[in-house]
Amino acid sequence: MRQNKTVAVFGAILLLQMFQGVIAQTKTEKNSISFSDQKLIRLATVEWPPYNGLFLPHEGLITKTASLAAKAANYRLLTAYDEWSKSLSKGRTDPGFEGVFSLYHTPEREKNCYLSDPVGVSVIGVASLKSNPIRWKVISDLTKYKLGVVSGYSNGDIFDKEVAENRQKVEESISDAVNIEKLMTGKVKGIVIDKNVLQYMLSIRTANKPVVFDSNSLSENNIHICFKRTPKGMVIRDDFNKGLKTLDLEKVEADYIKLFKYD
Repeated sequence: MRQNKTVAVFGAILLLQMFQGVIAQTKTEKNSISFSDQKLIRLATVEWPPYNGLFLPHEGLITKTASLAAKAANYRLLTAYDEWSKSLSKGRTDPGFEGVFSLYHTPEREKNCYLSDPVGVSVIGVASLKSNPIRWKVISDLTKYKLGVVSGYSNGDIFDKEVAENRQKVEESISDAVNIEKLMTGKVKGIVIDKNVLQYMLSIRTANKPVVFDSNSLSENNIHICFKRTPKGMVIRDDFNKGLKTLDLEKVEADYIKLFKYD
């Protein structure tokens, strides 16, 4: 987040007028977003391309979806980026925010938030090289392979249990980018990754070998917005959900992901 500074130069007033109503990512004393409009949805978030990202088209797929739903409900969506733990805290407790996104449903979040209807879905599966593909029908079929995973990521209850009980061999990495490099160089036969994250990351690499993402999935996680569990938060959540129902979510996703083609 950027910190506001007073710049004593001629023409500053003109610049302020030009950008009146445009909310910048700022770090104020309360570390929240300044605003003047009445009907705003101010959400904390984190960089998670292609779902959320300050420098992505429309700030990411989920941001675009949420913006369209907010607009349909006569609101304006504003976002602020930070580390995930800080975004969670701000979205739940900071008076400068109405909520936080993007996140999966959990029983704990159901208690602490007014969760929106799904704004998208994260499909977790197995990617491998087209020249040497992994084919599987049930998760136990994967135990013959050592798969690249990101340390600390959950990849579905069944797969995670196989790993915990040492039936599924994995090689941990610090990021999806590292795993993709391992796949390209043949260090692992397959990697566990979100389908849209895979397409985005392949689109920004300079050199790729053809990759296939198996049609079977390890897990499919709905993505939600967590609105504060307050009377105001419930009203905004309900309004937002009404706007969301006006959208064709599959078309929004398909059109957006087309932006990230790769060879």
